[in-house]
Parts: sequence; structure tokens; C-alpha cells
Amino acid sequence: LPDLPLEDALDPDVLEKSYQLPKDQAIARSQLPERWLQAYGGDGQNLPRKSDEEYQNEARWMYNQVFKARSYDRPTTESAII
Repeated sequence: LPDLPLEDALDPDVLEKSYQLPKDQAIARSQLPERWLQAYGGDGQNLPRKSDEEYQNEARWMYNQVFKARSYDRPTTESAII
């Protein structure tokens, strides 16, 4: 039997649900936040320029989502990361 690429071997719905479509792989390879790519276009070419303040807000949001919900101590966590 010939080896088939994953997208030919599986049902397209299964690939979509498991985030294995080419567009999902492109998002995974990019260094841009996924929600920005989804909001402004999957190619990353139409993204608006972000200010330092917007990047800081993004970082604060991510920190709160990951660490605040688990009640980690901020100074200890920050010193471990930095």
C-alpha cells in the first residue's frame, strides 16, 4: 500500500477538529498570537502594528490566565521565569 499524506488518509472533519489542516499548521509555525491571526487574517500580513502598551497588555492577560487562576505567588513566579 502506498503511504498517504495525513490529509488524504483521514476525513476532513476529523482533520479540522484535531487542528491538522494546513491553515492550523501555518498558525502553529508562526510566531504570532493565534487569536491575532484569526482576527486579522491567517497569513499575518494584515496585522495592525502593536504598541509596547498593547504587548504589555497581552503579556499581562496571558500571565493572569496561566498563573492567577492557579494562585501562584507573583514575585516567585516572575523570578523563576526571568
